[in-house]
Amino acid sequence: MPSSPRRRRIAILVAGWNQYGRGIIEGAWHYAQHHRWILDMQPAGPDGSMQVPAGWQGDGIIATVHSRALAAKLGGHRVPIVNVSGARLAGGDFPRVCSDAGAVMELAVRHLRSKGLRRIAYCGEPRREFLEFWTEAYRKAADRKSTRLNSSHRCISYAVF
Repeated sequence: MPSSPRRRRIAILVAGWNQYGRGIIEGAWHYAQHHRWILDMQPAGPDGSMQVPAGWQGDGIIATVHSRALAAKLGGHRVPIVNVSGARLAGGDFPRVCSDAGAVMELAVRHLRSKGLRRIAYCGEPRREFLEFWTEAYRKAADRKSTRLNSSHRCISYAVF
């Protein structure tokens, strides 16, 4: 009788505080149900930090790598790591699966303009500098279609004609 394939143990280091993180967790859970994965998760610390469970021995890690400290910790594990964060960090060069911020913002600006809106704005998350690439993607998309820029407090609004 052939033996069943070995179950894979995967650590998930993704915060569930937003829809993006919950979607990653749900997708991993659905995949795990059909591919013999065991998922290991721990809640984020009070400061939002995440880490692999103590004593963890597994086969891979799916993580939102948004700090150099986490990148350094993960680099010590000798398993495949997939980064599901769009944050660009020196020293955190793990394979990445994430949204194309430029394409998302281009579609958003085009959609809002198609609805006849002349003034649009994007407000970034000032306490999460690792997400600054979204603000920059918005700036580039809106610059291609605007004539005036008003930028303050990390909120950027454009007059679009």
